[in-house]
Amino acid sequence: MRIGKLREVQEREGLGAYIITRSPNVLYYTGSTSGGILISTLGEEPLLLVSRMNLEMARAEAKGCEIATYERKTLLRDIAERVRRADPKIVGFDELRLETFLKLRERLEGFRMEAKPEII
Repeated sequence: MRIGKLREVQEREGLGAYIITRSPNVLYYTGSTSGGILISTLGEEPLLLVSRMNLEMARAEAKGCEIATYERKTLLRDIAERVRRADPKIVGFDELRLETFLKLRERLEGFRMEAKPEII
């Protein structure tokens, strides 16, 4: 399965957590057109966060991941909580808007964040 390959790359690159935000990448790894954000942490099943509107679509299509809904006002907190639980040395991501990156980095103080779009 594709998520298994992602985890192999995460281990090789030393990425205890990897955040996927680009819809084509979410589709590639989950098989779902629901969009959302996929959080892959070593030692836990990957988590696909989707809007409530896309929940049923994600449940029908996504494979190999846990599915949960998010609310805009708590999204960064939800991502940070999932990442912190894994206690990674490095948090990789495919793409984040600058504003999102800065806010997430603030919530993940003490963790190194690196843009690693080339691994996927």
